[in-house]
Amino acid sequence: MASSLKEQLIGAWTLVSLESEDSTGTVTQPMGENPTGLLLYTPTNYMSVHIMQKGLTELVAPALYEARMLKYADLGYLAYCGHYHADEAAQLVTHQVEISLYLEWLGQPQVRAVRFEGELLHLTTVGPHPITRLVWRRNQG
Repeated sequence: MASSLKEQLIGAWTLVSLESEDSTGTVTQPMGENPTGLLLYTPTNYMSVHIMQKGLTELVAPALYEARMLKYADLGYLAYCGHYHADEAAQLVTHQVEISLYLEWLGQPQVRAVRFEGELLHLTTVGPHPITRLVWRRNQG
């Protein structure tokens, strides 16, 4: 008997790639060419994700914080956590954002289409553009 979607998600995953596609079909890599990241799903329905742009050498300018003009690309880091729900029939996972580096994400569900390919987990945002595609590799041991 095949494992449920939730059972397949449980564990630790390392980021392989991240790309976004806008409404014109233009594809970008918002965290650079080789970002690093960790995604965790627990058996008790908690999740946590951290993604960081590699190669950052400078601190974010304090003036950006003071002017409240900080953008995701300026920081080079994304993190949030909370509960998750796996929808077996639709092959979707919904992350309920309870703690987030970005305050506007609080309370906003993040819905991802799920596809497995061997030891790889493909998560794709659901909804209007930009469409973000993330590929994760299951951590062993």
